[in-house]
Amino acid sequence: MKASILNIRPFVGTRETFYDNDLDSDPSLRTIFLTGSDISTKFYRFFNVNTDAFGLDLNVLRHIITPTVGYAYDHAPTVIASHLRQLDYHDAINYSSNRATLELTNTLQTKRDKKKVDLAVFKVNNTYYFKPKTGFGSYLGDYLFDLELHPYSWLNLSSDAAYSHRYDYFSTVNYDVGYVFAPDSLMSIGHRYTRKVSSEVTFNTDWKLTPKWKIGIYERFQLKETATLRNGLREQEYRI
Repeated sequence: MKASILNIRPFVGTRETFYDNDLDSDPSLRTIFLTGSDISTKFYRFFNVNTDAFGLDLNVLRHIITPTVGYAYDHAPTVIASHLRQLDYHDAINYSSNRATLELTNTLQTKRDKKKVDLAVFKVNNTYYFKPKTGFGSYLGDYLFDLELHPYSWLNLSSDAAYSHRYDYFSTVNYDVGYVFAPDSLMSIGHRYTRKVSSEVTFNTDWKLTPKWKIGIYERFQLKETATLRNGLREQEYRI
């Protein structure tokens, strides 16, 4: 819904998980109720930039700033975590939670062939957790960054990172550079960094052979040995 210059998006939902066996070898259905709302608005400005320098094909620039404030509440699950086998983070949810998220999005647009094109999208957000059941009270989470660049129709760059303000370091940094060499055919190379855990290079390609057939390759290589990982090829994937 819209209220003056504000866009309001309330939501309500439930997460249902069925376990055919819990720790007592009995079936159980786990329910988590959730609700909240997001409020956002937009500010924008046009810049009279018309140039084809470096083949960028810029036809007026539009800068959009979108601040968003969100609140979410998750009720405590109907089955506590100690009754379940821990397979992923969903199984570990054990308490109710209240949190507020602040996000700021900057978008730079232009027009090409009378169509809007996002040249750059940069997002920064953080979440404040209100008095969680575990830990030492309310706290501010990590800063999350996300950047998407599309300077040309055949080139895209994407990156995301997480920065811990409590310990003053980046815990994760990932980026990919992609090249589109034909319709539905692309090649990309990237880097995955997790502090004191891994530093990996990735390669991915999808090649459309015919309207009905496509092949793909994905490779992931660990650059150096760490306390938990050996260097060398860690994953290979071949698709048809």
